[in-house]
Amino acid sequence: MNSLTDLGFLGTRTYGVMSYCAKTQHWVVEKLEAHVSLRLKSLFPRLNKTQVGSFTFPTNPDVCADLFWFTQRYPMLMTAADEALLQRQSSTFHQEVSERHRITMPDYLPPQYGELRPGCELRGYQLQFVELFRRTRSLLLGDDTGLGKTYEAIGAMLLPGTLPAAVVVQTNAGHQWEEKIQEFSYLRTHLIKGTTPYNLPEADVYIFKYSQLAGWVEVFSKEFFKMCCFDEIQELRHGKDTSKGAGAKVLVDHTHFQLSMSATPIFNYGIEIFNILDTYVRPGCLGMRHEFIREWCEDDGKVVRDPKALGTYLTENHIVLRRLKKHPPVNRTIIEVPYEQAEVEKIETLAKDLALRTLSGNFHESGQAAREFDIWMRQVTGVAKARAVAAYARIYAEQGIPIILAGWHREVYEIWLKELHDLNPLMYTGSESISQKRKAKAAFISGQSNIFILSLRSGAGIDGLQKRCSTVLIGELDWSPQVHEQIIGRVDRDGSFLGNLEEMDENPVQVVFLVTQYGSDPVITDLLGLKDSQALGIMNPNEGPVKKNYDSARIKEMAKRYLESLKEKSSREAA
Repeated sequence: MNSLTDLGFLGTRTYGVMSYCAKTQHWVVEKLEAHVSLRLKSLFPRLNKTQVGSFTFPTNPDVCADLFWFTQRYPMLMTAADEALLQRQSSTFHQEVSERHRITMPDYLPPQYGELRPGCELRGYQLQFVELFRRTRSLLLGDDTGLGKTYEAIGAMLLPGTLPAAVVVQTNAGHQWEEKIQEFSYLRTHLIKGTTPYNLPEADVYIFKYSQLAGWVEVFSKEFFKMCCFDEIQELRHGKDTSKGAGAKVLVDHTHFQLSMSATPIFNYGIEIFNILDTYVRPGCLGMRHEFIREWCEDDGKVVRDPKALGTYLTENHIVLRRLKKHPPVNRTIIEVPYEQAEVEKIETLAKDLALRTLSGNFHESGQAAREFDIWMRQVTGVAKARAVAAYARIYAEQGIPIILAGWHREVYEIWLKELHDLNPLMYTGSESISQKRKAKAAFISGQSNIFILSLRSGAGIDGLQKRCSTVLIGELDWSPQVHEQIIGRVDRDGSFLGNLEEMDENPVQVVFLVTQYGSDPVITDLLGLKDSQALGIMNPNEGPVKKNYDSARIKEMAKRYLESLKEKSSREAA
């Protein structure tokens, strides 16, 4: 520290000493009065609540801005040079925030980085993302399905200092990513083979599956990769509690740029956005976990109290970037179909026993029974209405209308295949190999069949179906509305990456939810209101009112309704 004659705030009441350490590039705050120390810890929640004496802070622009603001309320003894440095760092932060806002304005014309193949170009809004990502270095890109997040990611990889990059994708999306990168740019790609590290060939982009991450942590820790990109980041919504989540965290911690992408990062409840943002996007942006739960969530700790307020905070602070399509909204219709009583009666005794155990007071037994009851009821519900769903699909297909038929259970698929065999239905589910899936997709796009049976959880990331199809039949329901949105997003997207955001296809997508009044369908239909409100409020804070609902015991409600239906049936038979 310089002599006292050089001290800033000389003659002013001070509450501690603050200095800049050029060697470590940290700010040091010490000799604080007790009540000021408490205030400092409340402003910077990452500080240990029991820490006393000296506190160190990194020179991150946002941290410097908060420190400068703190010194306005509680002046510190510091040199004039340090005071001027802190003020410059704070001003830099505010200038950067203003520049980020300017970048997202409609009239902003961002520069083009790198070289793309002839005939390929990024749209204006995609270039805006690239420039914003260059400045933030870490971002959750939540653009609506079909707006070209893959191409935006390629644009980000053309920024200086981002290569080599590691792209992490779902199991079936690796080849699709490789094809798009090679078609759109001159970047060299390599698909990672297996979970055991090996000598990597020279490339610009290395494509991993989520299931491979844990085996490559030693390579990640060597900081070979300069950028990481997580496609469909909802795969990591449980944070570091899974092996793939822990592996992803190592990758994030040893790269300079981190991009997360998903139009549907919240599959269930709002707490998932904390797991994603705090672990993989912007650590500390939502405080500590217990602070996020206390400030943002209901008493259950997973439902966000005010999704719109949280969404507004995330977008205004450029933690999440979200743009919506401008073309007509999807036409959604719910059609009630009959169910087959014979299929229901096959498991009635077992289902009744599981329902009673689900409602019992024994926590362990009821929990296990609830899981079994959920599995059974969803499968039986799907089977019971399968033939009716197939008949509805036939109506479309025989009129020459290509459809996606979405389901979940193998037993349901078998009925659909049998009922629709003469129409040559194609399969894209968990049972086919990657090559079989690619052939089925190509066959559907080329017009070899009008029926494409797609697994509910296989919908993320598939591109190209929109070239032929704009009709989706949801033959089985999922507990998460975002699973449905991923399926719908396979056709509710632009068929070309040329043009402007405002020039999207004017033909609306048709989605039909085929439901029955038996089993799991009524409960799931009711529940989707809450889960959808969490995702819509956080990801689309400016899009109308958010419904508020509560999920206290979804399986117990299903069990209760099932037992009530048995009583009604018994009464009718007795009469």
